Amino acid sequence: MARNTEYVSFLGPPRRRNRDFVGLENRVALRLFVIPALVVGFVVVSVWWFAFRDDNSDAGGVLTLEDATIPTVLLPSGAATDDVGLLLSGISIDCEAELTEWSSLQGSTTHQGCVQAPTISTPKIKWRIYMGIAGWLNSPLIVGDKVFVGSAGRAQGTEDARDGVYAYNLHTGRQEWFFGATLDVNGLGYGNGIIVATGDEGRVWGIDATDGSLIWEEALGVATFGFPLVLEEDNLVVVGDADGVVTAYHLRNGGLVWQRQVDGPIRGGAVSDGEMIVIAGENRDVLAVDKSGTELWRVEVIERDTAGALARIWAAPTIVRDLVVITMLREDTFAEPAITALNKSDGSIAWRAEDAAGVKNEWGSIRSSVAAVGDLLVYGEPYSDRLVALEIETGQTAWDVQTGAYCFPHWPSPAVVSGQVVIARHDGALYGVDIETQTRVWKIYLGNDAGTFPTDFDTPGFCEWAPQTGYSVLASPAVAANGMIVVGTLEGYLVAVGDRSW
Repeated sequence: MARNTEYVSFLGPPRRRNRDFVGLENRVALRLFVIPALVVGFVVVSVWWFAFRDDNSDAGGVLTLEDATIPTVLLPSGAATDDVGLLLSGISIDCEAELTEWSSLQGSTTHQGCVQAPTISTPKIKWRIYMGIAGWLNSPLIVGDKVFVGSAGRAQGTEDARDGVYAYNLHTGRQEWFFGATLDVNGLGYGNGIIVATGDEGRVWGIDATDGSLIWEEALGVATFGFPLVLEEDNLVVVGDADGVVTAYHLRNGGLVWQRQVDGPIRGGAVSDGEMIVIAGENRDVLAVDKSGTELWRVEVIERDTAGALARIWAAPTIVRDLVVITMLREDTFAEPAITALNKSDGSIAWRAEDAAGVKNEWGSIRSSVAAVGDLLVYGEPYSDRLVALEIETGQTAWDVQTGAYCFPHWPSPAVVSGQVVIARHDGALYGVDIETQTRVWKIYLGNDAGTFPTDFDTPGFCEWAPQTGYSVLASPAVAANGMIVVGTLEGYLVAVGDRSW
């Protein structure tokens, strides 16, 4: 069987100077400036921390599996959170649509990532289990009392016994079934009692969610990336592959319904508002079809700078209101955020993001999708330690919050739980940010099997391209109806986080 995996390692050595644009390659020149700047900044902030701060000013706590408390990172909060008088009044924390289960990337077919559920104030690891590496595409689903997740195995990109799909009990972490694959399993989708899985071996599987038995299997001959889009009411599942082929299958039997083509591998998957389906190819080609596969519009999303023709799309789009929101990879850092919104009606550009709030000078490549809550889009900005909020209607930055260590890459997409943004970062930690107060309210470390922050976490240069100790989190978190948050790590653990009081 012919196979084109378009494989990108999250763990391998640098291959080119321009590391961020391709995968995790190194950018030596940037480090020469960043490290001295971080050292100077650390000294200045340390003086402020010990000499001038209010001892009660930090609202964030860290609770680990061993109930140990770790000091917060010694870095200043964003300007938007320093002055209470600057906080917006009347902020909406409502979700556009009500979610009853987390059955897709970011919970639903729109990828808005917003749910009403109990929020965490004092985080605690409820259970942790080894399941194999969780890469960018290995984001879990939660349906009822089951957690479903694909695994890249013990070694990414190679065949081993951990490659496959796992089902765990949400409350205990007990494994309920395992469906083995030949190579890494990538994204999952759920509908009508069926888990749909994609994989590096070029197959798409329909798996019984109750017992893990195979219902149907189809071979495309090339790696299938991204997250299957499952339209439950229509018994339709849409999958993208490494050749840019969009294939729609019948959910219950795997029968071919239709196929379309876009330019470039489909990395993140499709998105739908229930009527329209939008698929983005890596080479800036965005296609909208109806559920029968009939083309509605097709556009090439060109960036505003002179290097726009080199931009790429990796993440799944987000549909919110009358917009299709696209995040982009660019060859370098630029003066404005790498986000463009298209009009859902015809694909024309509604806005390109602008840094109206003056958050930062250099904006990096984005591999994650945004989440939507109230009048805001939120996401984790690379080349930073920031969670950034944009206004949905204008694309202008509204505010930002410092979360953890400064890292160049960022992969996970956020979730919003009853007005609290939950975001994993490349530094190996999970964070909760309150939207109304625009402050970080908790953090917890997931990047080692002990559940404790590394002793060097607060030091300059801890993260950069990868944490100096511990492991990154690249997968996006899933949220259960009871507020439990589940996410996998590059170390190979699936972790469930709840509140100490639960």
